[in-house]
Amino acid sequence: MLGHSLGSLVCYDAFTDPGTRGLARDVVFASLGSQIANPFVLGQFAAGRLVVPQAVRHWYHLFNPNDVVFTAPIDLVDARFTQVDTPFGGWPHAESGYLAHPTTARSLWWALVHREGAERLERGFAERPPAPARALVPPTRRALLVGINESPDAKNRLAGCVNDTFLMSSVLQEAGIEAENIRLVLDDRATAAGIKERVDWLLDGVRDGDRRVLFYSGHGAQLPTYGFGGRTDAVKECLVPWDFDWSEKTALTDDWFHALYAHLPYGCDFLAVFDCCHSGGMTRAGARRVRGLDPPDDIRHRALRWSVEHEM
Repeated sequence: MLGHSLGSLVCYDAFTDPGTRGLARDVVFASLGSQIANPFVLGQFAAGRLVVPQAVRHWYHLFNPNDVVFTAPIDLVDARFTQVDTPFGGWPHAESGYLAHPTTARSLWWALVHREGAERLERGFAERPPAPARALVPPTRRALLVGINESPDAKNRLAGCVNDTFLMSSVLQEAGIEAENIRLVLDDRATAAGIKERVDWLLDGVRDGDRRVLFYSGHGAQLPTYGFGGRTDAVKECLVPWDFDWSEKTALTDDWFHALYAHLPYGCDFLAVFDCCHSGGMTRAGARRVRGLDPPDDIRHRALRWSVEHEM
């Protein structure tokens, strides 16, 4: 079954909706020019998480990075899923460009043509004595701990965040995570790029049964962002890296975090602990230092509108 653009959403919805998912059995599904993983629509499917539907024998996701019709790649860890990179120009949303691509021929079309022969082989193997079971790969456990006390702006500096990461490390080691599988990133090393690089290490190759822990202690903020037509229509919650400059490039936004876990296997455990906030009205005991950042006036201005009625 081929689903192009909006058609791929219809197919995926039919495969996963309880009322219709039983209509298809043993389907090879190919999505092309698809918006399935676009943040605007991802929340409509399976509580924001993508899976290979039960009725699907294999899912091929044909992705063209030049296709700007809200398409998105899918990073899904499943033996029944294959992303096929099909870069082409011209009209980059055209079905023909996807289906006639050499990579599609080597993956999707080859698998379909040889499927009957593969099934015969499977039946032949079924009549033979079973092969010795392979040793199972033991589950892995990793943790990434981020603490930011220092800041380029002295008034935004905190106390205790770095110490929190060492305390968390001791707790995790007592819980069975080996010290060599725990990484700390602190202060000026905790840039946006530095944190993302280490998060890639944290979640690299995650499989069912694996456990991952992400701990962050520092500032949080709300970032007004521009939407359709250049209008400020959203506020993104974000973590504040050391080099944060009130731009999305240097912010660890909620959208970024959602993309981290949206495609993780259901059988893994991913625990995230955020010791931060973005509310300027909250206070803390001890030093009573608020962990929220007040935006600069030019950033704050994005969310302000003049009221003629109230003259303010």
